Amino acid sequence: MPSVIPTASCPEVLHQTLEGLLEISNLVGSVMLLDDILDRIVQIASGLIGVPVCSIYLLDDQGRAVLRSTWGLESDLKGKVVFEPGQGIVGTVLQTRQTVALEDSTRDPRYRPLPSSLSHGYRAYICTPMLIRDELVGVMTARKSQVYAFNHDEIIFFETICKQVAILIEKARIYDDKIQAERLAAVAVSLSGVAHYIKNVLLTMQGGEYLVERGIEQGALDRIRDGWSVLKRANGKIRGLVENILNYCRQNEPNFRRVDLNAMILDMVQTIGDSARERKVELATSLDPQVGEVWVDSEQIYDGLLNLVTNAIDAIPDGRGGRVRILTERLEGRHQVLIDVSDDGTGIPEDVREKIFNLFFSTKGRKGTGIGLAATRKIVQDHGGTIELTTVPGEGTTFSIYLPTNANDMTHAAPVAGE
Repeated sequence: MPSVIPTASCPEVLHQTLEGLLEISNLVGSVMLLDDILDRIVQIASGLIGVPVCSIYLLDDQGRAVLRSTWGLESDLKGKVVFEPGQGIVGTVLQTRQTVALEDSTRDPRYRPLPSSLSHGYRAYICTPMLIRDELVGVMTARKSQVYAFNHDEIIFFETICKQVAILIEKARIYDDKIQAERLAAVAVSLSGVAHYIKNVLLTMQGGEYLVERGIEQGALDRIRDGWSVLKRANGKIRGLVENILNYCRQNEPNFRRVDLNAMILDMVQTIGDSARERKVELATSLDPQVGEVWVDSEQIYDGLLNLVTNAIDAIPDGRGGRVRILTERLEGRHQVLIDVSDDGTGIPEDVREKIFNLFFSTKGRKGTGIGLAATRKIVQDHGGTIELTTVPGEGTTFSIYLPTNANDMTHAAPVAGE
C-alpha cells in the first residue's frame, strides 16, 4: 500500500490528505463516543500513511498501554492486549516518549508478537507517543507488511496525526468531567426534590393518622374511614414514586409476552376510576378492536401508561373538572400500535416542552418528582417504540406512544412461540 504523503506534484494525493486531516479535525469537535471516534481515526490514518494496520493504545490507571482501537487486526483484541512500561516496542515508547520507527520489527529484540493471526507477517513498524502537554496518554502504532524504512516526512506526518488524537482525548476527558459534574449536580437537585415530595406525602399521612386516631377515640367510624382514605392516597403516591425510580433504573430486558392491550387499559381505567371521579375527571376510552394482542412487558407498559394517565388527570385544574381520553389504534402498513393519552387541561408552555422528558424535571413543583415521564420514555424505548408530545396552551395535551407489532422491529425481539 503506497504512502499518501502530500506533494505539490501530486494534487490528487494532496487533496486526499487534506480531506483526511479535515475529517480528523472535525472528529476533535464531535460529540460521538470516544471509542467510535478512535475507530474512525485509525481507519483514516491507515489510508493517509498507506499502512494496512493502525492501532491506538491508551494508558490505564496502572500506567499500562491497553489496546483501545485497531484497524486491520481482530476487533476482539481491544482491551485484551496490554503492554507494561518497558515491555515490547510499545512499552519502550511509554518509557522514552520518543517515536520508534523500524524497517523490520520482527528482527528487533524488543518485538513482542500479538495474540493475533492477522498480525503475523508485518515487518515495518512505527510507534509514536501521544502527549497532552507533558502528560502521556497513550501511543499510536502503524504497520506495513513489507520491510520498509519510514522517511522523515512520513514520521512527522504520523506524529502530527498523533497530536490530533491527543487533543481529542483531552477534549473527551474535559467533556466527561463536565458530564460527571452535571450528573452530581442533578443528583443533588433530585434528592432535594424527592425529599420535599416525600415530606409532603408524610404530612398528608400525619393528617390521615390524626383522623384515624380521633375516630378510634370517639368511636366515629366515618372519621376513621376519612383517615383511611387519606392514608391510602398517600401510600399510592409513595408506591408510584418507588415504581418510577425502579422503572427508570431497571437494567434487565423487558419480559415480552402476548398481552391484550385494550383489556389492560380497561383494567387500569377501572383501578384509577375513583381517584379520577374525586377530581371530577371523566376517563373515556376509544379502543380499536383490531389492536388485539401485542408483544410487550405488561407490567412495564402498564406502569408507563399509568404515569401518563395520572399526569393527564393532574393537568386538569382542581375543581374545574375535565376529560381524559385513552385511544388505541392499529396502524395498518406501519406494523405499529398507537396509544394516545389526551387531556383537556392547561397544556404545556412552549419553554418547557423540550425539557418535559428530562429526568427530575417537573412542572408540578414540589408535588412532582420529575421521574415519571423520564421512566415512561425509557420503557417505551426499551420496547423499540417512540413517544411524542402534542400540546396547545389552554386546550390540552396529547402523549402519543408508537409500539411495534412486529417482533423483529423491537429493541429486544419477542420470544418465539413455544420457547
